[in-house]
Amino acid sequence: MSNGVISKVWNIQGASAKKGTKAQLGDSIDYILNDEKTDIVLDFDPGIQLERECKYVENDIKTMKGAYVATHVLVSTDVKGAVAEMMEVKEFFQKTDGRAALHGIISLSEEDSKTKNAASKLMGLCYDVLDELFPNHQAIFAVHTNTENMHVHFIVNSVSINGRKIHQDNKFMTDVMHPCINKYAEKYGFTPNEKWEEDYKNSKTSFVELKMILRKAVDIAIEESDDFNGFIENLKSNGIHANVGKYISLKTDDMDKAIRSHNLGTSYAKDAIIERIATRKQKFEKTEVHGYVLDEKPKDIFTPNMPKMQKYKDMPPQQKQYVVKQLKLGKNPWREHQQMSWQLNKIADQLNLQERVRSYLDFYSSDGTLQGAMDGILAAKQNISTEKKIIAKQKKKYKPILDIYEEMKPLETRAYLYEYCGKEEYRNEFEQYRMLTRRLKKGYDKDIREVAAFLQECDDRLLYAHAQLRELSEEYREMKKYALQHGETLQQTGSLIDVLGVYEARENEKMRIVVGWNEFYIASE
Repeated sequence: MSNGVISKVWNIQGASAKKGTKAQLGDSIDYILNDEKTDIVLDFDPGIQLERECKYVENDIKTMKGAYVATHVLVSTDVKGAVAEMMEVKEFFQKTDGRAALHGIISLSEEDSKTKNAASKLMGLCYDVLDELFPNHQAIFAVHTNTENMHVHFIVNSVSINGRKIHQDNKFMTDVMHPCINKYAEKYGFTPNEKWEEDYKNSKTSFVELKMILRKAVDIAIEESDDFNGFIENLKSNGIHANVGKYISLKTDDMDKAIRSHNLGTSYAKDAIIERIATRKQKFEKTEVHGYVLDEKPKDIFTPNMPKMQKYKDMPPQQKQYVVKQLKLGKNPWREHQQMSWQLNKIADQLNLQERVRSYLDFYSSDGTLQGAMDGILAAKQNISTEKKIIAKQKKKYKPILDIYEEMKPLETRAYLYEYCGKEEYRNEFEQYRMLTRRLKKGYDKDIREVAAFLQECDDRLLYAHAQLRELSEEYREMKKYALQHGETLQQTGSLIDVLGVYEARENEKMRIVVGWNEFYIASE
């Protein structure tokens, strides 16, 4: 067995022909929390995996009656509650398919397991690892103390509270997970895994450099190919061995084993490469960002014009007599003037708000109601978000072209100085710029001005989209303010924080977290 801390992570499948994602997730959490599953070997069948694992985590015997069960970005510490909260996030973002969660184990050596406060320190280590690697993902974890090697199980929701799913490449464990665990093992006084340190040193720079080399080789082969067979031949002529089946495997003479092309990025998968070859010389696709906001807000219908109260020395004699008379009667004309000004401004704000809300109703509402107008704004914001995603996908689609453009930009001035001003010291920059220009023209039938115009248009449209979103948010807040002032009943919009129920749980003191130097545990009602 390896010296020091060790770890393993695997996927929990989502919906299957036998069970849905919720059932799968429940099975897993139940498995790591239930004492009936203590001695059952992990079964990776998606129909039973999730609930078993979660019961296994919360096993009362292993975790000292729940003293070493804790959560990350979750309120509940029981199977039913944790599954419900995780599923609410999945359903909120409509991502209930695919991988349901990650299940992982971090195990201590026998020597470290016998040290003082090992269980509480292991809880701290696990929390720190989850907080660094999955800061926005819900997780439940528990230390098992009934084996010679004390270990902590953790289950992480595949969908974060900001809607993103976990993505891992084949170097995630070596380059990300293992170094992170080793860092916190050292922090909490446990023995780091020496083999992990060596693997990380040997693979970190070489693998990153290798991916860059292979990506560039694939890009150039695509630029020089009219069909897929020509692409494979171009790879071979550039010293890249390509094995084609369901996937494309790439290997150079210096590599110990081949790497599948999709591990270089989504645009390097087999289907993506075929599409890139077929469409590489097509004109840029452009997506419009439509206008969803009110073209022109109504002008204020009432603006109070209060004369400024003068200083005493600046008043005419008649006004001075009036002010003195008011002061003798115990009144303060300056304060009364300010009060009247404040009241008039308040009335003006209410009247102007009412007029703006009326225009919002006419523009956004299909049924003439305030709720309808607010729903219309939410629908408009959703449409804008969809258009923003389309623009982002287009920029990603043209990334190889945009990468060439980004290389050319810093070279452009020096290339010009060499070509037109005779600055010989910039010859290398000129040659590099000319080579990139040829790649852009031959490979994609584009020039630098065309690419720059496309990129600028994308940025302008995104800017317009963001401006509309800000305006819609302001209009939504105004309507909500108006509704509260006039006692209107509004439906819950289902915001994510409402879905999670975090605020309600805190207000009702349903969850109390007690963290100490010598102990780490959660107690809840």
